[in-house]
Amino acid sequence: MFGAGKFIMAVLAVTCLFYRPMDAHARNGLTFKGFEANLFDVLSGVATYCQHNPGRMAFAASGADYGDVLFRKACGAGVSHAKLPFGDWNIFYSEAEHPDGYRSIFAVIRQFIFGGREYLLVIGDEMFVRFPGQEKQEITRRPAALLNVREDRPGRWVEVIDYVASSGAGWNVRTGSLSDFSAAQQRADDNVHAIWQRIVAADFGRLVRNMKDMRWPD
Repeated sequence: MFGAGKFIMAVLAVTCLFYRPMDAHARNGLTFKGFEANLFDVLSGVATYCQHNPGRMAFAASGADYGDVLFRKACGAGVSHAKLPFGDWNIFYSEAEHPDGYRSIFAVIRQFIFGGREYLLVIGDEMFVRFPGQEKQEITRRPAALLNVREDRPGRWVEVIDYVASSGAGWNVRTGSLSDFSAAQQRADDNVHAIWQRIVAADFGRLVRNMKDMRWPD
C-alpha cells in the first residue's frame, strides 16, 4: 500500500464530465462486493471521460479501461486533482517506485473534518507493475480505501488504515467479524468505523447515484 504523504498533493478545482452509463442504483457499499462495484463505476466513468476527451490526457494513448498501463497513466496524470461536480470528491493519480518496478493508484479522494479531526480518504485501484517493459512484466491490481489523518504539523498526513485487506478480496477486519477494523489500524483512531459507514459506504455510494442521476453528458 502507499505510504502516507507519498501521494498526497494539493487539490485543484477543475471540472470534468462523466460519460459511461450506469446501473439503476449504487450498490450497498457496506458489502465489499457493493463497494467494488461502486468503485468500478466511478473509475470507469473517469476513464470514459478521457476516451472522449483525449486532449485532457497527459499524452496520447489508446486503451479500453483504467487497467491498461499506458492509458491509465495518460488519463490519470492528465485529470489528476480535477474536481468532480458531485459532492466533495476529486480525481487522483500518483506513482511511486517499489522493488523491481513501480505502483500507481487511480482514484478519487475526499478531504473532510470528522469528530474534530481532518482526514483525507483515497478510494481507488492500486496497480503494481514489476519488471516494466520486459517480456515477463507482471501486473497485479487491488482496490484500496486509504484513510489518512492530518498531524499537528501542516501538510503532514499519516495513514490510519486501508479499509481493504492486503489481498484485495475483502474488508480489512478482524477474523470472524464483518466490521471490526480495530486490529488493522496503523494508528489508533476512534472514528475509523463511523467513517467507514458514513463516507466509504454511504457517501461514496451517493457519488455513484449522483453520476447516474445527472445522466452525463446527456
